Amino acid sequence: MLMHLREENSLGESIEPRIRGLIFDSPVDWYGVPSGLSRSVVGSDGTLAQRSIEALIHAYLAIFKSVSQRYEQVSSFLHDHDFNIPSLWLFSDTDLVTKPDDIRKVIKKWQARGHAVTEVEFKGSPHVLHLKHFPDSYSSAISQFFQHQQQQRLSTTKDFVINTTSSSFTQNDNFISTSPSQLPHLP
Repeated sequence: MLMHLREENSLGESIEPRIRGLIFDSPVDWYGVPSGLSRSVVGSDGTLAQRSIEALIHAYLAIFKSVSQRYEQVSSFLHDHDFNIPSLWLFSDTDLVTKPDDIRKVIKKWQARGHAVTEVEFKGSPHVLHLKHFPDSYSSAISQFFQHQQQQRLSTTKDFVINTTSSSFTQNDNFISTSPSQLPHLP
């Protein structure tokens, strides 16, 4: 959507300044699709079946390069965008489809550009099933993110940046959260 807004200049110019936050739940980067999809089909990593399916997906993507080029552009945009919009990233340490290190790679790039990023890592939750397995923690993370963005909006009329250099660390049995110090602690 963000890339589309940039491509539609007049539409993007009117909508982009009104976006107050982005929420990503277990995002899969384009380059992680072959391995992630094959792991989710087989249920494990490194087996002959998983590697075979991954090779087939790579072959398919190579054959249909014209289709995959758009997804490669979106991936590049995700890594290199210049929107300065606070974001919340929800993911799991045991996700078979997307690896936490791949998500953290993007998060670190955004933080290096000064973007306010909050990450919540759920322990033992399958791909995009964090709400199902940890409804209170998941709902709380999103609610607090929304509340913080609303507070920021009310406290200033211009664009805002949250200082991400000072972080707090909260942990319970279900998730770990690294968030800007201005955010309330998650339960």
